Amino acid sequence: MPRTQPMTLEVWEGRWGLPSIDTTSLEVMAYAKFSGAPLKVVKLRNPFFTRTGRLPVFSHGSTILENPADIVLHFRKENHNADYELSPKESADVVAYASLVHSKLLPGILHNQWLDENNYIEFTRPNFAKILPIPFNYYYPGAFQREARRRLFSAYGLDHTAQESMMEDGFMSTIETAVHKNAVECLTLLSNRLGDKEYFFGQSPCFLDAVVFAHLAPLLKFPFPNSPLQNHLKGCPNLVAFIERILLRYFPPTPEGIVDEDEPFREKLKRNIGAALVAGSAMLAYAFFSGILRIQTQRRVDYPDINEMEEDYGEEEKVEEQNENQE
Repeated sequence: MPRTQPMTLEVWEGRWGLPSIDTTSLEVMAYAKFSGAPLKVVKLRNPFFTRTGRLPVFSHGSTILENPADIVLHFRKENHNADYELSPKESADVVAYASLVHSKLLPGILHNQWLDENNYIEFTRPNFAKILPIPFNYYYPGAFQREARRRLFSAYGLDHTAQESMMEDGFMSTIETAVHKNAVECLTLLSNRLGDKEYFFGQSPCFLDAVVFAHLAPLLKFPFPNSPLQNHLKGCPNLVAFIERILLRYFPPTPEGIVDEDEPFREKLKRNIGAALVAGSAMLAYAFFSGILRIQTQRRVDYPDINEMEEDYGEEEKVEEQNENQE
């Protein structure tokens, strides 16, 4: 693959002081910063028009990837490795802790953001509805919530039938308790492992730092109305300092009026026009099928030619004159 081809990453745009609102996007963005990968970041508000219909999407020439592990592996193949100084034991620890974050902490984060009723109604759904353009804001929040529920139950080895049974029988509270307990234990373990160090291994960040930052930064920064998990994170000052340190060093605030790694104007215009066309079509379809818009047809009236009208009128006058003469 020619080195001249740029590496591009399409991600969810940021809010609340974050470079992206999406955990997976943050994970790839952070590792790219840590490894020095020359990555062009394109910030979007809608995954519909991407190559895969999802975000993030990584592209390098003909290579298209969306799994963070695959993207990180691609960076390393291109000689952009943030873990090259780690010993074999440290590398094994990185894999173990990263797996712990994905299996124990992530379900708690998903529940906190998408399945906690208060958080979903008061924060998650309305804010994603603001970010997404019409009509996609009517579809994606619900779809993301269903995906979060599926992933949460799958993390606990429950199939689709068991999920429906537990939802119907009201056993969600049991799952919620287990999810929160595991997430809190994982946060405590991470806090103890970090200690008073700047990063988890050595003086520079590695893959584990990217994973932990990506999962904890939204949990810390999102203004949830109700979040015991967020409160527990705020009670771990070393983890809070860890998040703020990475944000300041690798994702400093953009001065007002300057666009940071945003998509080109032509690409943005094309996406906006496409979204507007789809939105307009959807709104017209909704109006038509709901009866708001009705198409009325009128019966055609064929008017006679003016010359024919004059001829007919002349014939009528002749008939009237003949009748008068006969009288």
